[in-house]
Amino acid sequence: MLDLLLAALPQQRSTRALASRLRTIGHWIEHLPDPDAGLRDTLHRYATGAAEETARPALLALVHSRDLRSLELVLRRPSAPLLAAAARRFPDAAVAS
Repeated sequence: MLDLLLAALPQQRSTRALASRLRTIGHWIEHLPDPDAGLRDTLHRYATGAAEETARPALLALVHSRDLRSLELVLRRPSAPLLAAAARRFPDAAVAS
């Protein structure tokens, strides 16, 4: 299912539809034991994009995928949901400082 959602991302005609698909990916990706690098790379690309409406759901999905690159991005775009998700997925990162 995630492969289909990933393939559909470039086909989305509106920013709202794209953000919705990214939120759906974010929900389901946390159920995978080890999300593949291609999926994580795509999420990283959207998370570092300029469009705030799509960057936040992509970043949340990247956090849910347990990709370490997401930690730096969360610090650049902090929000309560992103910080809470990062704290749950990376509990040792909060203690490491």
